[in-house]
Amino acid sequence: YLGEIKLPHTVKAFETNHDLKPYDIIIIATPSGAFRQMVDYLKQQNLPSNIIIINSCKGVDAELLLNSRYLALKLPHNEQIILSGPSFAKLMASNKYSQLDMAGDLKITQKIAKLLSNQQFKLNVCTDIVTPQIAGAVKNIIAIIGGVFAASEIGANAKAALFTGGLNEIMNIARQLGGHEDSYKLASVSGDLALTLYSQHSRNNQFGFDMARAKDPRNFIKEYDYLVEGVVSLPIIYNFTLQTQQNTPIIHAAHNIIFSHADIKSEIDQLLRQL
Repeated sequence: YLGEIKLPHTVKAFETNHDLKPYDIIIIATPSGAFRQMVDYLKQQNLPSNIIIINSCKGVDAELLLNSRYLALKLPHNEQIILSGPSFAKLMASNKYSQLDMAGDLKITQKIAKLLSNQQFKLNVCTDIVTPQIAGAVKNIIAIIGGVFAASEIGANAKAALFTGGLNEIMNIARQLGGHEDSYKLASVSGDLALTLYSQHSRNNQFGFDMARAKDPRNFIKEYDYLVEGVVSLPIIYNFTLQTQQNTPIIHAAHNIIFSHADIKSEIDQLLRQL
């Protein structure tokens, strides 16, 4: 995935039977679909309670919605910190500047943020572990529709409306789960949404674009080979919005297009009337 970018010599690969007990910090950075498997593996390791676990997995849990809930259920004695924000892997590996958020116990999180930060990697600290997780999943769904907008040549003004509407949907869902009112200004919320929605490097954005340009969108979706996190998270988020009676027209439009195979133009026209 990183092409010719060389990893530092201090980064080492181990087999899954490697003993993790001597470490002070463990970072989970898997695709969302592998999160439970990784947490179950850590549970089997009988980790001491002093090990801090940093959860940087962007996605949602099919049953509990928040990945942090599953981690807390399986490893209740280990401190958990959420790491999230606008950060394409290739740019970070190329030593390009990135600014992310760490959420958790303030004193512990400040200490870890200071340890991991450098000139090209800035970590801000907050206590809201809910909103960054919701934003990390929902922004991918918004970006899919952003790709559809681009393919449909609707224009930059409409995409700005999509950003505003998407941010509102993120915050509405997060508030239902205990997210903080002022978390919209976090890098892991508005910043992550902006990066994913507007960047050509976004897989979700590209998926939406290619789907809208495909002669047969239904067949395109069926045969698409690459991991698109927004498609994985979409039915889980969609069902939650139905259960909680949320007004989320962007999420509903994405679900109608991808899973109900609704006509793309009709769905986008209706969405524009609702934004």
